[in-house]
Amino acid sequence: MQKIILLATLLMFAFSGFGQECLLIKHNRRDKIISYCIGDEIRVLDKNLQKKYSGTILSLRDSVLVLERPVENAKKLRLLQKTYRDYIAISDIEAVYVGKKGILRSVRYFYSGTAMIGGGLIIGTNSVNSLLEGDTPSYQKMIVATGILISGFIVRHLGRDKYKIGKNWTIKTGQPEVPASEEIEPNLREKAN
Repeated sequence: MQKIILLATLLMFAFSGFGQECLLIKHNRRDKIISYCIGDEIRVLDKNLQKKYSGTILSLRDSVLVLERPVENAKKLRLLQKTYRDYIAISDIEAVYVGKKGILRSVRYFYSGTAMIGGGLIIGTNSVNSLLEGDTPSYQKMIVATGILISGFIVRHLGRDKYKIGKNWTIKTGQPEVPASEEIEPNLREKAN
C-alpha cells in the first residue's frame, strides 16, 4: 500500500513538472503574445504550397504542427476515417489567421464589398449619364459616391485578418509566459493610486 502511494506521489510530481507546449506568436516591438495550445482551433498559411490549413491542434513539437480536421461527408463517401491530419513545418508557416469567422467579420466584409461596388457603380452611372446627356458630371454625386467607396475601403482594412510572420511577428513553440506575482502587484498598486 505504501509503495502504491509513493508511486502515485512520484508520478504526480513527475507529470506536474512538464508544462503544456503552445504555439506562440510574438510581436517583435510590442509586448503582445498570442498563444495557441493543444486543442485550440487554428488557421495557418503554408508559404511553400500557398495553401491554407485549418483544424484543431493535435500535437505540437519543436518543428512540426499537427492539425486534425473532420472529413466532410464521411458517411456519404463511406470512409473509415472521420478525420484528416495535416503536418505543417513551423518554419513554413507564413501567416496565422485570426479566430473564427464571426458575425461581426461577416458584416464587415458585406458592408465593405457593397459600399465599394455601390460607390463604383454610382460613379460609373453618373459619368455615363453625363456623357449621354452632354452635361458635365454632377460633382455632388461624385463626392458622395467617392465617400461611399472610400468608407468601404476603410472598413475592409480596419480589422486584422492575420498575423503575417516575418518583420513584425515571430513564431515559436514554448510555454506561455505568465508574469510572477511580484511583477503584477506593483502594477496594481500604481493603478489603484
